Amino acid sequence: MNILLIYPRGRTLRFGVALGMVSLGTILKEKGHNVKLVDLRYYPKGDYLHNVLKRKWDIIGFFSTTEVAKEVVELKRKVAKQCPDSKFIVGGVHTVIDPNFFLDDFDFIVIGEAENTVVELAEFIEKGREDYSKVKGIMFKKGNKVVKTPRREFLDLNKLPLPDYGLYPNIKEIMQQDLLWTNIHHFANVMITRGCPFDCTFCQPTLRSMFGIKVRRLSPERVYELLSMLKDKYKIKEVYFGDDLLLNKGLRDWSYGVFDAVNKLGLRFSASSRVNTADYDLLKKAKECGCHTLLAGVESGSPKVLKFYNKMITPDDIRLFFKNCKKLGIMVLSQIIYGAPVETKEDADMTYNLMKEIKPDMVWSNILTPYPGTHLYTYLCKHKVDFVKDINKMDRGRHSKKIYSQLPEEELFKYEMKSIPISPSMINMITRRYYRKIYFEKLWSLIRNKEFKSFSKFVLFTLTEPIANKVRIYTYKYPDNIIIKRLTRLRAKLTSA
Repeated sequence: MNILLIYPRGRTLRFGVALGMVSLGTILKEKGHNVKLVDLRYYPKGDYLHNVLKRKWDIIGFFSTTEVAKEVVELKRKVAKQCPDSKFIVGGVHTVIDPNFFLDDFDFIVIGEAENTVVELAEFIEKGREDYSKVKGIMFKKGNKVVKTPRREFLDLNKLPLPDYGLYPNIKEIMQQDLLWTNIHHFANVMITRGCPFDCTFCQPTLRSMFGIKVRRLSPERVYELLSMLKDKYKIKEVYFGDDLLLNKGLRDWSYGVFDAVNKLGLRFSASSRVNTADYDLLKKAKECGCHTLLAGVESGSPKVLKFYNKMITPDDIRLFFKNCKKLGIMVLSQIIYGAPVETKEDADMTYNLMKEIKPDMVWSNILTPYPGTHLYTYLCKHKVDFVKDINKMDRGRHSKKIYSQLPEEELFKYEMKSIPISPSMINMITRRYYRKIYFEKLWSLIRNKEFKSFSKFVLFTLTEPIANKVRIYTYKYPDNIIIKRLTRLRAKLTSA
């Protein structure tokens, strides 16, 4: 059958590939289906999708988070006008939270991991079978009746085929893009675990409902196969692990095995990490095997707010993690959140002062967003705290106050912006020997090959961050200002020239 998979544009960062969709597309191809994947983040104009839809598609599948749920429904309605005979399927995080949201628009809603569910569902559709109630992990309408089948068992990740990144026709361009300032080499994003044992207020139990509480993981041998394939086929030199628990002292032997797999292939890597699951020995091993950057979920410098988030960490844990990373020469990006309902000015000051103390290489600051299905959402409803319930505004990319707290919106923005130092892109290029070397090598290559457009883009990207930060400040304060919109579009055009 002809199967089209669509990843919505949303407001998400254009970064890497949509790993869940790639995994699903790979297993469908393995079963003999003709699969096309369209990631709309890389096709801002509608012409590309319009042309793709001129073909006959038996099944069209969509991925949806809460942030893009409305966009997905609207897009499906447009697509259905061009492909009225297709069967429409939707999966993703929001189908676990609120499957009823999609019932009137989609033929089938996939609840949980999609790979085996969609393969079985496609087989039923292909054979003309209508006893869909025998397919685990779906929800659908049968006349006026809503049918919800039992959840499917969690997958053994080691039994999945290696993901086919070639489902992206522009994969080589994607792998060449700069990952902020931490990566100049070709890279691939991978995910080698699913599941989380922690119970943070702002993301659980939603994540657990999707992937379970147990950390399922690829074996180090399977990781080596995956990375070896990516290196041989796409000539990558770096890897970004999207897993939260790659550095896990509770699974030390496994973590060491993964690090060794990266090291044997001569690759470098970056990853996310909790500050209390990576001790000095684990960080040292990671560094020796090519780790250059970690993204740490700090969230707050206030013990009270950290307790509210149920992060199971303390400011001293944060200090120790950053101290160890700096000692080893690992760059750290600190992710913080302002806007908790219990947060006072004193709490916000603690976060800001902690950032000044630990001196991250970069700070990512967000305003707390209460997603449906989370402990945070339940808490706010139970305690009758005013907050934004409209899912169209459930977007971390929209820097607006979403929960009533003691800090007014303007004060939140001030804390958020002053916590973000001027991007140290050029500072790191100059002061870190490795980056200094490859930075000037790349500049020389661009000059030698007369790629002046790329050269202009590269210099502009590394030198205009102070200006970009000012544009961001005004954008947060005046999101509908037409001049700001034009400035933002202008910079986007310049940096893509």
